[in-house]
Amino acid sequence: MNNKKSTTKHIFSFFIPKYDELSTFLIIFTLALLLLFDGECRDQIFSYYRIPIFSGGFDDFQAFLIELGFLFVVTFLLVLGLLISLFHIYMPGKKGKISQFCMKFLALTISGYAGIQSGIYVIQNELYTYFFLPLWNILIGVFFIYSTAFIDKVPFDQRDATPSQVKYSLFIVFMVFFMLYFVRHEYWAIVFSICVSYAFCLNNAVLNGTESLKTKLKNKEILC
Repeated sequence: MNNKKSTTKHIFSFFIPKYDELSTFLIIFTLALLLLFDGECRDQIFSYYRIPIFSGGFDDFQAFLIELGFLFVVTFLLVLGLLISLFHIYMPGKKGKISQFCMKFLALTISGYAGIQSGIYVIQNELYTYFFLPLWNILIGVFFIYSTAFIDKVPFDQRDATPSQVKYSLFIVFMVFFMLYFVRHEYWAIVFSICVSYAFCLNNAVLNGTESLKTKLKNKEILC
C-alpha cells in the first residue's frame, strides 16, 4: 500500500513546477529562439511596449504615469531576473533572497504568459488534439497569479546546475523546439507552452533518470 502511494506521489510530482536556475535559464533560451525565428511572437511581445500617448487632462496623464511605472517595474524585474539567471548558470554559488525573488518572478511571469497565450489559441481554434493544454494552461495561469501574490513562499532549488546538465538540457529543449516549430509548424504559443512545461516539470526527472542510468551502467562495467 505504501509503495502504491509512493508511486502515485512520484508520478504527480512530475506535474508540479520546480523552480531553479536551470529551468529559468531554459525558458529564457526558448523565448530567445522564438524572438529570433517568429515574427508574430516578436510583434506580440513588443506590442506591450507601445505606450499610448495621453490626449490631455490630469486623469489621462495620471493613467499614463501609472501604466508607464508598472511597465518599468515589471520590465526591470524581468531583465534583472534574466541577468541573474545567466550569471548563476555560469557562476556557481548560493542565491540570495533578491536573486531568488527575481528569478522566480521571471519564471512565474513567463510561464503564466505562455500558459494564457496558448490556452487562448487552443480554445479559439478548437484544437482538440491539444485537449490537455487548455486545462493545463488555466492551472498554470491560476498558479501564476497565486504564486506572484505569495512569491516568497514559492520553493526555489538552491542546487547549482553542472555544465553537463546545462548542455544536455539545452540540447533536449532545442530538439523539442525544432520538432514542434520547424517540423510540425506549430503556433508559437503552443511551442512556448510545451517547452516551458518541459523545463519546469520534466527536465529534472529526465536529468535524474539519465544520471541514475549512467550510475547503473558504470556499476555493471565494474562488476564485469
